[in-house]
Amino acid sequence: MRKQILFILSTFALLMYPLSLSAQDSTAGDQALPPDFDGNGTVDFADFLAFAGQFGARQGDEHYDARYDLDGDGEIGFSDFLIFSSSFGKSGDEAVPVDIPDAKLRAVIEDSLGKASGAPITRAEMATLTRLRARNANIRDLTGLEFATRLTFMDFGDEIVLGYYALIRFNQPDVSESFWQQNLGPHAFIGFDQSDISESFPQ
Repeated sequence: MRKQILFILSTFALLMYPLSLSAQDSTAGDQALPPDFDGNGTVDFADFLAFAGQFGARQGDEHYDARYDLDGDGEIGFSDFLIFSSSFGKSGDEAVPVDIPDAKLRAVIEDSLGKASGAPITRAEMATLTRLRARNANIRDLTGLEFATRLTFMDFGDEIVLGYYALIRFNQPDVSESFWQQNLGPHAFIGFDQSDISESFPQ
């Protein structure tokens, strides 16, 4: 059974490998990109082979290595493989996990992305978000949403959300008070380039 699983994973990796050749080159920082296990700046086939060698290991096993337990559940299994595959072929900052300190906001984003609770959320994944609805979810910190660069709609109901990252960069030309009131309501925000905020935009 283990050999069959490894064969399936190997086949998947062979199909996915061309993506790594076309991935945009980027300079990696001093810290490796999870799951860039060999630290070469790209999540590639070599990382897959390292991951496949750990597949099926559990905490307490002699050869278990926590680096490959990407969801931190004590077992290197299919959920870890899904996390790995979402980063395969990526390089540079797009594979870096995003810090989302507000647990309520993180839960809403996980639900929107179809992610398991606590699973790493990369910058590339954040960039796929276009709408975020979290009415009365008791969110107080929007840190992390600055990476949702394609976000066009947010709805927080009647809540007042504090913090600098309520102002998300979206390059929206001329975001005015009237635009804000007509399109988003009293406590929802649209992304925009801060240099285009009019003086009447609510602070």
